[in-house]
Amino acid sequence: MCEQVNGFVDKIVGETQIFEQSMSFAKTVEDLGLSRFPIQKKYKKFIFDMDGTLVDSRLAIERIWRMWAAEKNMDIAALLCASQGRRTQDTVRDFALKEMDIEAEVAWLQGKEETDLEGIVSIPGAYEFLTGLKCDDWAIVTSAGRLLASKRLEAAGLPIPKVMISAEEVRFGKPSPEGFLLAAERLGVEPNQCLVFEDAPAGIAAGMAAGCDVIAIAAARGHDFDAGCPVVRDFTELAFENCGMIE
Repeated sequence: MCEQVNGFVDKIVGETQIFEQSMSFAKTVEDLGLSRFPIQKKYKKFIFDMDGTLVDSRLAIERIWRMWAAEKNMDIAALLCASQGRRTQDTVRDFALKEMDIEAEVAWLQGKEETDLEGIVSIPGAYEFLTGLKCDDWAIVTSAGRLLASKRLEAAGLPIPKVMISAEEVRFGKPSPEGFLLAAERLGVEPNQCLVFEDAPAGIAAGMAAGCDVIAIAAARGHDFDAGCPVVRDFTELAFENCGMIE
């Protein structure tokens, strides 16, 4: 599954030019020899993934998937890899056993997710970034349900945006670009006027496919992969110098 998602990322990277030369693929703060990553293009809006991007929810996510995997005798490593950045129902469908009641399994997992908030914290710099934006200038596109997303944001002490595209609102989850296209539409701009922050291969591919520029957040990354876009550890490594602020 990870190979399939990474393959989709490779395809999009091959077809999409993201940034100016100074922000070419796979650049990091260390690659550029800087203490902070310069954003050298003006954007009208910002779109954020939630889990792994704004919120570090790894402990809760792993606890719940491990319980499910143990009960179903599944490979937990493969399950965690495949689930990163994707909707619960999409992962369950990929791993469903013969005659499994997928809706019942998804409901069980979602119930556990909505009540297990222990260890959920914000990614460094996320609070300062979000609270420095106007409420109409940003959105969240998440693979979580709306109730779960709201609970995790509240647990991490982060604001809930006016525009939030959750798992229930799209027909196809990431790596489909549907969620990002819908977010840009509700923000009233074209996708290429948005900067997306993501952490997982499926989400990065979705943002690129939508026509957005993408920066990967690595602070809560579950496993290493070639992001195919600029990478920062967290929001404290970003620098909106001169021309990088919202138009």
